[in-house]
Amino acid sequence: MALLKRYNSNPVMEISNGEYREYNSSYLYQLDGRFIRRYNSTYLYELDGNLIKEYNGLPILEFDGKYVRRYNSTYIHEVSGNLIKAYNGLPEYEIDGYLSGRELMGLIAILFA
Repeated sequence: MALLKRYNSNPVMEISNGEYREYNSSYLYQLDGRFIRRYNSTYLYELDGNLIKEYNGLPILEFDGKYVRRYNSTYIHEVSGNLIKAYNGLPEYEIDGYLSGRELMGLIAILFA
């Protein structure tokens, strides 16, 4: 289990076993194989290698393990250790706990797509 917190602030999201929910609230999203969907509902995004795509659609984001950028465009965020920072900027989020690579990709899709 991991907590997503605003940098130096309170938790905003809990992530556990591919399920994402608001902190101390109900579930919002699920990681279902390579897809992100609303909890027990419609599919939103597809994780395809280093691409985050609209469900049955075009790529939106690329994530190379360190940098997040709009597809074939500008870098927007950087993942550095347990911090998610604006590209060449200040930290915005911190992750308290362990996320698998897929869970991290899903989190990036949820936050920035």
